[in-house]
Amino acid sequence: MSYILDFYEELGWKMTDWFGHHQAWRKFPHRGIDLGGPAVGEPVYSAVNGTVVYAGKNSSYGNWLKIKTISGVEIRTAHHNTLKVKKGQKVKVKDLIALNGSTGDSTGPHIHLEVLVNGKLKDPATFIFPPEDIGGGSMKYGIVIGTINDYPAAELLVKKLKAPIFIHGALKELHKCKHVIICGGPEEPVREAAPDAVIENLSGANRYDTCALIAARWKDDK
Repeated sequence: MSYILDFYEELGWKMTDWFGHHQAWRKFPHRGIDLGGPAVGEPVYSAVNGTVVYAGKNSSYGNWLKIKTISGVEIRTAHHNTLKVKKGQKVKVKDLIALNGSTGDSTGPHIHLEVLVNGKLKDPATFIFPPEDIGGGSMKYGIVIGTINDYPAAELLVKKLKAPIFIHGALKELHKCKHVIICGGPEEPVREAAPDAVIENLSGANRYDTCALIAARWKDDK
């Protein structure tokens, strides 16, 4: 599970349809994920920091929004009942952006959510956002994983510490963290990217070892 699912599940949403799902009535595989649960008129909050670059309506998406994050990732949310932001408006994580609805090509109230990088669709349920897109200020902790396959092991820390996650090859903002926890991948690039941080390496020989190290280090009484 990823940041997007964690963010919306805490607000009462559940994923009801997944990325790439091909149903007979669709012309193409599903471009994003669907999030359902709250009724029509319930608030929809931004999961990212960025700028609204489109706010409008069409026959397919109904009332929909396009937000460009600080790093340049594009987020699209659709089928809203009412839009609460306008083109050009800056938004932060947990800002109200719309009210839930079922406008456009929709069979019930939900959010259709897409993630695009350089125009290419990504799976929102596994996508790892750069920390500046989801951070809320100074970063005490940062979590580093080697690949997306390391995420399940690191998920306990992500939820417990509410910390941004970094993946090897995208460590440019890591120096802002005071304490870095490695849950996968080599240690040396992390030390180079965050020379002043406390580095804690909890990366085991495999994901099971990593999970055991994390559980032992970050117990509920810590």
